[in-house]
Amino acid sequence: MLKVSASEKQYIAQGVAADVRADGRDRLSYRSLSLETSLLAQSNGSARASLEASGTDVLASVKLEVASPLPEAPNAGIVQVAVSCCPSVSAKLYGRAVEELNVELSQLMTRLLCSCPNAELEKYCIIPGESVWSISIDVMVFESSGNLPDIISMAIYAALNDTVFPSVRLVGVEGEDKTIEVDTDPAAGKLMMAQQWPICVTLSKIGDYFITDPLQEEELCTTAQMSVAVNPDGDVCGVQKSGTGAIEMEEMQQMIDEACARSKELFKLLQEALREQKDRDVKAGHKLERVGFFG
Repeated sequence: MLKVSASEKQYIAQGVAADVRADGRDRLSYRSLSLETSLLAQSNGSARASLEASGTDVLASVKLEVASPLPEAPNAGIVQVAVSCCPSVSAKLYGRAVEELNVELSQLMTRLLCSCPNAELEKYCIIPGESVWSISIDVMVFESSGNLPDIISMAIYAALNDTVFPSVRLVGVEGEDKTIEVDTDPAAGKLMMAQQWPICVTLSKIGDYFITDPLQEEELCTTAQMSVAVNPDGDVCGVQKSGTGAIEMEEMQQMIDEACARSKELFKLLQEALREQKDRDVKAGHKLERVGFFG
């Protein structure tokens, strides 16, 4: 279990106040992010996001299936997020039980990422009021060096943009109930194109200042955190505050504004990373051979 002494906390707080953090970054800089897509042949889409120097490492997988819509949203797709942390990660994160950490991260991701506009979820309706796509997102956290919410959200965003929707058609006699036939051939499907999904930008308050992309040691010095879900248009889709410290209303607005500003840079980096990954695959002459949607 990682611990920080009183003198270390003072050192970290003084560095943040001077705008020079322990790893040399300023208060609002992110570490370098590595992104890989199309890693899992048996999923509809997948991506791995990791930070530099053996940092936070996350794998996201997307599976699709036809389901009945929720009563409160008869024309919208269903999204479910499940996050699982390796036991070694839980031991490092304040010694918390892995089940507790998994539930907390799953609820946070579901709440923030599924807060995208209804118009986005309505794209995944097959037959209004009858059948929709159920999008199950499974996330595995292999390592954590801090800032899990943001890296998980970026892995999910990349996996969704790597997701291939199966081709479907209605089969039946006119005037009778029709059944949905799903083509099991991935080559007949089409990319999800989930550019409007939000990502998380988390700001952590240390002393009188707030930082982005905190290290684990910095998270132990944090009095309050605010995770903001922002879409590519800069619209705030959701906000969640954690920690025991107070955040003034004026300060909260500053944090939200900063999250929106940071998100523009992050979306640009994500899109560039996705393009570079596709270019590398083309140059290497290989493409992930998905085994089939029911494989």
